[in-house]
Amino acid sequence: MAIRTATTTREIERKEWPDFFDAFSRRHEGWLVTIELLDKDLGDQIEVENKALKGIVVERKGDPRIIDIFVWNTPDEDSSHIIDKPTRVWVEETDEGADAAIEIESEDHATTLLKLRTPALPETVDGVGPSR
Repeated sequence: MAIRTATTTREIERKEWPDFFDAFSRRHEGWLVTIELLDKDLGDQIEVENKALKGIVVERKGDPRIIDIFVWNTPDEDSSHIIDKPTRVWVEETDEGADAAIEIESEDHATTLLKLRTPALPETVDGVGPSR
């Protein structure tokens, strides 16, 4: 029987995206993530499954037009998932305040869902990330 954790979702304002993603990347570097593309025309597709998060980058100047999610495929090789023309960003958090997922909607109405394998407060996790 799976234990479900209560969550809340809040929208991240566009002007906050660069700082939000920088902080999120620092807190969760090396954490296992799954990236799923939700598209009403193509259906749901898993792009990345249980790979270590390297970071999320968003343009800092002007109007952010690209969000790039980097994951490690192997310790020496990474890949990225690009979201072109993002329009909205939400973060899902547990009732304890731990990040559980990020949802990014793009101009073409596709949605990218990045889920942390295990939502936990970063201060409760000790040394589980890959060593570099």
